[in-house]
Amino acid sequence: MSAQNKAKNIEMKEPLFREKNSTMTLILNPHEDIQLSHESFDILNQLENFAVASVKMPAETNTPFGTVTYQYGDAYRFFLFQLHQASNLLEDVQLDDLDAQYVQQLHSAKQALTIILPFTHELQQCYQLQLSIANLLVPKMMGLIDENAQRFLYRQQVKMIAQSHYLPNPAMLFSIQAVQRSGKIWLHTHGLIRCQLTELEILNVTKDTYNDFYYLIKHLAIQLVYLRLEKPNDPVEQTQILGAFNQQHPIVSHTIPWNQALKYYPNHALGGTDDRQIDHHSLSNLIFILLIDEHDEQQLVTADKASHLFKQDPLYTVPPLEIKREKLVAHEQFPLLLKAFNQHKDEPTWVPLVKISIPYGEHNLENVWFQLDELTNEMIIGKATHDAQYLPDIKTDTVATFPLDQMIDWIIYTPEGTITPNEAYRLI
Repeated sequence: MSAQNKAKNIEMKEPLFREKNSTMTLILNPHEDIQLSHESFDILNQLENFAVASVKMPAETNTPFGTVTYQYGDAYRFFLFQLHQASNLLEDVQLDDLDAQYVQQLHSAKQALTIILPFTHELQQCYQLQLSIANLLVPKMMGLIDENAQRFLYRQQVKMIAQSHYLPNPAMLFSIQAVQRSGKIWLHTHGLIRCQLTELEILNVTKDTYNDFYYLIKHLAIQLVYLRLEKPNDPVEQTQILGAFNQQHPIVSHTIPWNQALKYYPNHALGGTDDRQIDHHSLSNLIFILLIDEHDEQQLVTADKASHLFKQDPLYTVPPLEIKREKLVAHEQFPLLLKAFNQHKDEPTWVPLVKISIPYGEHNLENVWFQLDELTNEMIIGKATHDAQYLPDIKTDTVATFPLDQMIDWIIYTPEGTITPNEAYRLI
């Protein structure tokens, strides 16, 4: 049977309830024995624009779950909760980056609290609200599992996002995972279905193209998150302009449901029908690239057929709201950057960079990364890491001084990995 025929015979399954709604499980400290009552949820009234309207315990709903109805702003909403034994919680979660002793402690947990909250189109706000609820109900949790994104969050991470004055990183709404076999990689997301979107995939990825296609998926997903916020009642367009490969060629993605798209791949490709018998068979789209030449001729190809174009340093367009959010969070977490800089500035393995927005012309700005030499609450002195495109006086290694308010982002390269404002909890 051809790949085309097989693809037609596989039905796309309806997502499960826990896929369609944001499901988070708090791992409780084994030294704490928590009992929930109606009064346990009164603490949630501390949240801004939040008021508990009613609570029903599981015994009152005759189901394993209790319900909390609440007023948030002008709208009434609800979430489900279940206090249960902590068993087999970590099976689908990536724990490679966690300390082995810490993982052992997680496995020793006796209780867990699951919170299921339906998202509205304000996806980041809903995500932050769910973490805020978790942080208030169980402030001494060991950690939290975001089941939709199959991601583990530290207690400090939950607290930082919950208490931030700004929306969380949209990339927290989903994860990008890789399945490997025989030199091929299948990239796919988890978590977008709860955002009223489809998951995203790319097949036939290789080690050489992994980073290129990882960032393609990430940028497309973030763009769709903001489109859902800005146009909540509009269907998501399958075709999206994401940026440019160069001045002549835009990056145009087009997504096709997996059960229609597999006919464009070999019969036994990784991510094909044989790999979707147990999971990855609900709402998910494969990413294609729409090639447009200088004569405006168009050709739709699988992403791997356009891999050579992604080697040209593609420039992705960042949604304006995300640019604004990044700067706000960078300044909110600046005290942790300053503290870390003063502690590690003499260590060659710690490399802190700041992104500076520099004006040129009448209304233009260019963003340039600088490696920090000096840092105070008012001033940044750094060395440019690359030539500026529109600022002739700034070349690689040019040393310059800027007021702090020109900083729009920062990153620290450490032996243990990179730290951005979104991971600033690691500096606590």
